[in-house]
Amino acid sequence: MCGHRLWLRAAGRVTEQPPHSELARRLDAVLVRRLVQRPWLGLGLGVVVLGCGTDAVGVGECRALEQARCAAAAACGFPDVAACERYQRDHCLHGVALEEISAGQIDICVVDIERAGRCAASQGATTSAGACAEPVVAQGTACDVVRTPERAVSCAFLAPGTSPVITPVVPSADAGP
Repeated sequence: MCGHRLWLRAAGRVTEQPPHSELARRLDAVLVRRLVQRPWLGLGLGVVVLGCGTDAVGVGECRALEQARCAAAAACGFPDVAACERYQRDHCLHGVALEEISAGQIDICVVDIERAGRCAASQGATTSAGACAEPVVAQGTACDVVRTPERAVSCAFLAPGTSPVITPVVPSADAGP
């Protein structure tokens, strides 16, 4: 019997099945419950899907900056460049605020991060950024620039609350007229 309710039929037999009207009532209740639950489920999924949209701006620019940092970080003692790149790939899905920043500024910042990485690899991690073979105008060492690129003048726009700095291009001494 296992806890099932016993039902009496008109013939006087005892059975474990409810009479037809009881079965129909239960079936109707289950169907109504499912019909009520499914629209709510659909509405809930719709809200989740609409709520998961992204208005991220500058995802590509963020990835360019972070890939340069990850590659340069090897010279500064970071052991797993691939893990850094995987983390930053996902981290950059939020994008970077680029209202007043041009693609040229991003490129100059990436170049300075790469210079700092090459300097740390060839001249040592504690080399001042300005004393590198390819100098970087920045406060601190080459590895400081790799770890916190906003220390470089060309990357100052990365610091929260600062306005972008336009780095002038200074022609080299051997450039002709």
